[in-house]
Amino acid sequence: MRKYEILANYAHNQREFLEQDIRQLQENLRYRTVSQVDCLELIIAQERLTMFVQVMSDVRHILGKDKPQNTGHNFTENK
Repeated sequence: MRKYEILANYAHNQREFLEQDIRQLQENLRYRTVSQVDCLELIIAQERLTMFVQVMSDVRHILGKDKPQNTGHNFTENK
């Protein structure tokens, strides 16, 4: 198996794990009184997924496998 295929499998599995974590936290909110900690845990899980998706997009771009997503950051711009 090539290194890129291993990376792609890792990305897929990790994203599934993070998405399942969000689904579980959302499900927990349906069946009990919502606390501030519950809300914070869900926000953190959503941010982890967002960050993971962005980092994997950047990795694919660096490897030349994908076009970069517009993140609002222009790191190549000279100031």
